[in-house]
Amino acid sequence: MNPVLLSEKAHNLNNIAELVIKKGPLSRPDLVKLTGLSPATITNLTKELLKKRVIMESGKQDSDFGRKATLLKFNEKYGYFINVNLEASLPISIYLSDLLGGVIKSEEKYIDFEINVDNSEETFVNNIIDVIKAFIGSLDEVYRKGIIAVGISIPAVVSFDESVYSPLFKWDNIPMKESIERALNIPTFLENIARIKAIYEVNFIDQDIDKNVVYLSLGTGIGMVNFYDSKLIKGKHSIAGEIGHMSLNHFGEKCYCGNRGCFELYCGENNLIESAKRFLKDGKSPILKSIIDDDFKNLDIASLFQAHQLGDKKVRHLLEEAGRYLGFALADIINCFDPDKIIVSGDLTKEGSIVYDTAIKEVKKRIFDIIVRTISIEKAKLKTGDMVLAIANFTLGKILKDIV
Repeated sequence: MNPVLLSEKAHNLNNIAELVIKKGPLSRPDLVKLTGLSPATITNLTKELLKKRVIMESGKQDSDFGRKATLLKFNEKYGYFINVNLEASLPISIYLSDLLGGVIKSEEKYIDFEINVDNSEETFVNNIIDVIKAFIGSLDEVYRKGIIAVGISIPAVVSFDESVYSPLFKWDNIPMKESIERALNIPTFLENIARIKAIYEVNFIDQDIDKNVVYLSLGTGIGMVNFYDSKLIKGKHSIAGEIGHMSLNHFGEKCYCGNRGCFELYCGENNLIESAKRFLKDGKSPILKSIIDDDFKNLDIASLFQAHQLGDKKVRHLLEEAGRYLGFALADIINCFDPDKIIVSGDLTKEGSIVYDTAIKEVKKRIFDIIVRTISIEKAKLKTGDMVLAIANFTLGKILKDIV
């Protein structure tokens, strides 16, 4: 076959599979409308995808006129994924799922993320490999044989060759993908956790016509993901979006990255928790002390919001300050990128309104030419417990062309 025609066919097969995944089940007439391809072409292409088991028939489409069209859906049981979520201060979460993220089995394991004298880069990566190998070894044979890829979300910069870098954990361009893929002999894909969440939010939850979207992820670290003309912008070195180390106060405290007054110092969850610990040690937050039962292990973002609701003035000041700095950053983002929409994720916005509400008030004071702007700032809808869906979606996006 002509290479140009072959390439066009591959593109069309991939496009049909993506549409069925995102919008399905769909009928062949639906696909004709969505792709602009002829009915005959759609018939031939869907026949090929059915033969390959990438899609499958799924009932009939309701219709008041004529014969009901057959619906087509993606075959999520075509194979299985191993999805791994590495997130600061939390255990490794590892899942066996179908190709759409339906969980079949999961477990959690604690390992040390930080590179130090007792935990070299090699030891750290080998610990991850051992956890994945043990998990795969615990599966029934039918699942082990059906695994087609491993997807891993990382709280760090992921370069184009999928090495990882994080000053927080002292990861210095660790060749994680290469090491894991070689050890498992399974295609392996890595990406920054904020990007994985953003891709899922935009493709499967938000799903509107906005083309220029900024996704801001608030957690232990802070990351930004920018979609311009519906394309994810990674930058020359794949580090676009490291907004957590944008200086919001040039005379502020020194950050672990070497800069001063970083966004992360004011809105990063760990830094807020550390500030709250200082209140408790100084005896200035009796309400918070009672909530956590005088045990720092119980101190989290949810307990801070609870203390604020019960009238803890020190905690209220801490959360209001976080909201103001979040507002500073959001205003800078709006002034720089002029996006259609900003989506903000993280417990700081999900657990209560004071941080979010304070931030929105601050934004309105600071953005340029507010009179002519329609500001759309929304809270993310992806739930923490649904992270496996986002990782599976990312991994499927990486391997779909090989499947079809």
